[in-house]
Amino acid sequence: MRKRIEAVERRLDDIEKTVSALRTFIVHSGMSHGMNTGEHSAVQESTVPSPTGAVAGKETGAADTRPDIKASKGETPGLLHNSLGEPYSIKLVYPTFFRSLDVGIPYCTVSFPAGKERLAKQVREGTLFFIYITSPVRKVIGLAQAMGPAEFRGDVTPSRPWVIPMEWMIGPKAGGVSLSDVGLEVRARPGDSVYAIPEDAAKRLAEALVPLPDLDEAEVNRLRGRFGLDTARTAAGGGGSRP
Repeated sequence: MRKRIEAVERRLDDIEKTVSALRTFIVHSGMSHGMNTGEHSAVQESTVPSPTGAVAGKETGAADTRPDIKASKGETPGLLHNSLGEPYSIKLVYPTFFRSLDVGIPYCTVSFPAGKERLAKQVREGTLFFIYITSPVRKVIGLAQAMGPAEFRGDVTPSRPWVIPMEWMIGPKAGGVSLSDVGLEVRARPGDSVYAIPEDAAKRLAEALVPLPDLDEAEVNRLRGRFGLDTARTAAGGGGSRP
């Protein structure tokens, strides 16, 4: 038992070192590529403990999740569907995410459906999500960290009641980065909401995102027009951040 505890402690130390290295990379790269003041400050001043656990599961209905052991054939090794990474994940959101996106503040929200309650409850302060806009965009637009655990907001967003407040670390960025751009091979499945990704893929995503220009209000308005989004219908606590 003692050896097992020591092994777990070593793994947690490795995760902390990796997250620290990524945050250092973001700060240094941001200073080189013109990261805005809010992003630089958020990374530089962050003292939020990094996530040290992982949960692997797939939606089976009735708020149940079960282990999802490995990536499918042809997918990037280490990628898991509907799983939280150790410590990097990709959160899928619909283009309606742009409805409530405010580029003037360094915050956003993401949400989970009721069927992924257990997965949502694994999110803790400091959990890291790359934000991926689904079809027809199919791009990662930034990296954000959870400001706290998931909050149940069924009265506001009944279809996606588990809402998580996030703080941008990189982005949101104009144009975005496709998964294939950084060598991530994913075969989408019905019900996908989040992917756990390996550390090397997370670093490639961060490297590709940092030099991109920031999204501005004019571009966000253009995207809202493209997808027929009515900003007056924005719901507090999510802004349509599905799946």
